[in-house]
Amino acid sequence: MLYKILLILIFLIYPVKSQTFWEDLPDLFQQDDAFKNERMSQRPWRCGFHILLEAYRLNQPHLLQKIHDYKVSVREKTYDSILSPSGHFLINYETEGPHAIPTYDRDQNGTPDYLEFVTKSFDRAWLVEIDSLGFKPPPDDDGLPKETYEVFCKGFFNLYGSTYFFLDDEISSLPGNNYPSFIEISTNFSFVNYEGVTDSIVRDSMAIAVTAAHEFNHALQLGYNIWDADPNSGGFEALDLWYIENSATFMEEVVADQVNDYYQYLPDFFSSTDQGITYDPFASYRIYGEVVFNIMAARLYGRTITRQVWQEIVNQPALSALDKVFERKGSSFESELQRLSEWMFFSGKYSKPGQFFVEAANYPHPESILSDDYNTGLQMISEGQLPPFSIQYIKAAVSTNSNLNIYFAPEDIPEVWSGVFFSLQPPFSSGFPAKVYSHILYPSIQPNNDSLFTAVVSGNWNGGRTDSLIQYSLYLREYSGNPETGILVYPSVIKPAQGVDYITFKNIPADSRIEIFSSNGTHISTIRPQFFNNNSIFWNLQTSQGDMVGSGVYIYSIITSTISQKGKIIVIR
Repeated sequence: MLYKILLILIFLIYPVKSQTFWEDLPDLFQQDDAFKNERMSQRPWRCGFHILLEAYRLNQPHLLQKIHDYKVSVREKTYDSILSPSGHFLINYETEGPHAIPTYDRDQNGTPDYLEFVTKSFDRAWLVEIDSLGFKPPPDDDGLPKETYEVFCKGFFNLYGSTYFFLDDEISSLPGNNYPSFIEISTNFSFVNYEGVTDSIVRDSMAIAVTAAHEFNHALQLGYNIWDADPNSGGFEALDLWYIENSATFMEEVVADQVNDYYQYLPDFFSSTDQGITYDPFASYRIYGEVVFNIMAARLYGRTITRQVWQEIVNQPALSALDKVFERKGSSFESELQRLSEWMFFSGKYSKPGQFFVEAANYPHPESILSDDYNTGLQMISEGQLPPFSIQYIKAAVSTNSNLNIYFAPEDIPEVWSGVFFSLQPPFSSGFPAKVYSHILYPSIQPNNDSLFTAVVSGNWNGGRTDSLIQYSLYLREYSGNPETGILVYPSVIKPAQGVDYITFKNIPADSRIEIFSSNGTHISTIRPQFFNNNSIFWNLQTSQGDMVGSGVYIYSIITSTISQKGKIIVIR
């Protein structure tokens, strides 16, 4: 049933009047008028590349046959053609029928302006992406650099263009999954709207520029490696779909940065960061909105970083490739995701001129969940669950004028979690390691405008499976004076099998000793100052005889010359 629904969607995006590959789907898929009306009211698709990938994933024999037949029909048809000024592109077009190109010729030089836009835009895409950024040219049938790449002008509806490749053309001489390809670009951009642009010809030139940049990058990607998520399934599922699309969208900003076509897709990502950056179901616009990750990375490490990642994708899928590339730069994908949470927060109404994204004022602000109001004492203000590679923004209403401590307590696999506090005044955020344990004590925090903003950032755990969820809790507490005063004991619930095998007693006076007892009062261990390190004492879950304690409830007593504090710890093995 799922594949039927997906193919209905494909059919609706490409109606019969367009007479492209998608018109000839099997008759058993019927149009639903209500669904069609809803679909057509939405924004246009950036490209059809991921729809083709989805068709391959479905692995339906009749559909695969249609794809093959379409390839043959494109190759056998006769077109008018024009070579781009650089000679890198052969543009194939028609002057009659549903795929006829626009004939406007504002400069009156005898060549339709549409063709001039297409030839010059693709030439610029080659100049920037290959000659400047260092991508390999698209491969030919033998895996060699293609000298002249073919582009076909087609009468799409609600679609900018698409890059086509065919599974039976896989290039055996190159490692991984590599394919020759061709591009189709729309002859009708009437469905595109750019703010402040009322001239349809100017609009066409802008839409063509970003389409050329985007689709040509797909053609280049096909010369590296398109990883199959399950090569034994008989179908073809692009493991890196999320990165395939957002890196191609990034090329729009590099090649034609004045157009900003991607603005229309940012709300889809900024409103769903809690789904995880790698979560991209079929028919999702957020694929394109994730371009902000690449924009941030380029600002930090240079525009060639996307090409560096694709070079590494030859050896391993995108997530691992990103980690490898960032490792060479002293960072990691998780660290950059944490940084992204900060950059995205300071967008829209909270943008800071000269800070973070250059165009941040034009971006939306990420959606936050509203926590419980904070009043006094130690209080949990928010709890929830997140999949890997996700960000949850939390806005806390604070009714106290006191400074605050923030405590972040993951309830499972705590070492993969991080949190980010945002201040609306410089220095904007407080930094800490990407991998943390159960609680985080922040320095003095003065709430801004009665609100406190925090982001919880989920890292890579359980293999990055987006169908897995992890719990978290967020606490606030008032304090006065030195933020390092006040003894903290964490985690209060410890699961050694998940990688955390000691209890931390933080902000312990130098004359402290800690006594550990079982729940029935039996003395377990004494921890003395020789374990003292940076105002912290650690219990390694061992008895005084060096034996590991089992599951159960344990009582601690912190004894100093001035205080005595007790509490309990739960060990789960």
